[in-house]
Amino acid sequence: MDQSPPKPKQIRIAESGSLAKTLFWGAVTLAGFIGLLFFLYQGGAQMNPPEFEGKVVDKWAGYTHSDQGSFPYFRLLVQTAGGTRSTVAVDQETYDRAKVGMWIKKTKRGIELSALTASSPDVRTRLKINPALRLRRPV
Repeated sequence: MDQSPPKPKQIRIAESGSLAKTLFWGAVTLAGFIGLLFFLYQGGAQMNPPEFEGKVVDKWAGYTHSDQGSFPYFRLLVQTAGGTRSTVAVDQETYDRAKVGMWIKKTKRGIELSALTASSPDVRTRLKINPALRLRRPV
């Protein structure tokens, strides 16, 4: 049997096809990685908005665990005047001062907590509460 070496044109076509596949999958992998980083960045930005204002609806704390040890985290669930709810990361001092039902406002100057009651006209206006509704007080 006569076996002749492959022709040079055939080798170039095979190599360029392999190169195209490699470049394609490299671009897909890079786009996926960039998308993942963007998703993680957006999540972090939502937990630390530069400014917000609303009512504290819920609060909780927990621990994250890593090789360096366990670290506490503190979160507040804040409902804005428009009705949207956002989870906000806060420090321990703010977490200890905040109570469910309090009004919280974050500006460039810092975080302000006010103990406005739900019967206050200011709060009724902000949260668009019907004044005819009677609010139950927690026992």
